[in-house]
Amino acid sequence: MKNGCSKVILSTRAHLAVVAETYERVSTETGGILLGTVIDDIWYVIEVIDPGPNSIFRPTYFEYDTPYVNHLSNKIARLYQEEIQLLGLWHRHPGSFDSFSSTDDGTNTKYAMQNPKGAISAIVNLDPRFRMSAYHVTLPLQYDKIPVCFGDALIPSHLLTFKTFHDLLPTQRITDPHSVTGFRATLHDGSQPKVAENFFGSVGKFVSQLLSSHPQPEGKPQNKAETRKSENEADKIAEVTPQQEAVLKMLDNEMTYLEAQPDYTYAISMRNSEVHINLTRIQELLPYPRALNCILAIEHSGPCITINGHRVPYRSGMIYEYINGLVAEAAPPVP
Repeated sequence: MKNGCSKVILSTRAHLAVVAETYERVSTETGGILLGTVIDDIWYVIEVIDPGPNSIFRPTYFEYDTPYVNHLSNKIARLYQEEIQLLGLWHRHPGSFDSFSSTDDGTNTKYAMQNPKGAISAIVNLDPRFRMSAYHVTLPLQYDKIPVCFGDALIPSHLLTFKTFHDLLPTQRITDPHSVTGFRATLHDGSQPKVAENFFGSVGKFVSQLLSSHPQPEGKPQNKAETRKSENEADKIAEVTPQQEAVLKMLDNEMTYLEAQPDYTYAISMRNSEVHINLTRIQELLPYPRALNCILAIEHSGPCITINGHRVPYRSGMIYEYINGLVAEAAPPVP
């Protein structure tokens, strides 16, 4: 097709993510980020990132939890054998309104600028059943409505293939891959870290750029002062602070263990400048604690971690050390 997109196909996982987010926020707008790949003129959405626990949800607009989306996009992208990239976004509209507002036009333009092939923008309605309308966005701003399909059976299997354990192993011996001491001075000297390019990676940097200004409520501001105020507030929301970058680096230290070990499921959220990690045991291994709540934070004295209410100075690999320490204490003495 001349517009470069004949249809968009969502994986089963991506489809469920959209449906779950929609019904979880049934009284407000919500949305998410589409990650995947393009083959010929078919756009495959492999993963959908939710807007994050610290997003602002209201009946006529919402704002992304930018640090959360940046971080999670990059983490998920690295799990697949085939490279996945930012394809676009989806958001829910109230009632049966399935056209784009002027605010949506600005957001869609920013997404389309990131890729020569444009972007996908989808609208979800509940009228009363779930309905998704997908559009291919190209520049100068043009919308072409395209068919949207769902299901893994419609997607080439290699696009859904995860990396193996050995794919993720480093090729060289690493003694301390992520030292947290190197960035402590940054928190006090006022310098701004290069977060988007150096930490969040190829997917994350695009998301960071796109979320630099958030959708605002419908209606035009009354005067220029209100316009400047809205722009300044959006910039403040999107800015990743040094403290947030620091705790995300601490989280990065722990991700190899969290992703590799089979005994726990985990959930991660970011609250202001703290990262919360909740682990739940799924294996019937009695010496292992049933659940752990971990909080990564930066205090005046430096990085710290709180595990099940016990706060100590942070060093890399402490979640692993804590769990295995409890296992060692519970082990019977060697005769």
